[in-house]
Amino acid sequence: MKDSRVPDKMESVGPECFEQYIPTDTLTYVTWHGIRMTVRHMIGFAEVIDLVNCIVEVCSPQQGAVPKPELFEAAFRACVLTWYANVKLPDDIEKQYALTIGSSLYKAVCGAINEEQLESVREAAKKYFE
Repeated sequence: MKDSRVPDKMESVGPECFEQYIPTDTLTYVTWHGIRMTVRHMIGFAEVIDLVNCIVEVCSPQQGAVPKPELFEAAFRACVLTWYANVKLPDDIEKQYALTIGSSLYKAVCGAINEEQLESVREAAKKYFE
């Protein structure tokens, strides 16, 4: 589809020019207190949508319930740890909270995640609470 704002004589740059710059090495490793974890630097677009939905669902424990913004930060961190680093958090909510909020685990993992993608996920999930 041609954009009417682009002059007719302007040369087009096709996607093949940019494809070589799409990141392909998306795995990295993080060591936290002697525990080596594989962390994905980026996740795919469809996964971003699913991740945002997951965060919102965690903040709305019951179907059709009003989202609870007070759960947001812990939910966001727990989902990020799960989706990017495949961290299996304890079932005990107090222990989950201690690991996601009270320890340096989240910061260690986030250091390996693409900052722009992480921020876009945070902003998209927060919009559900506006």
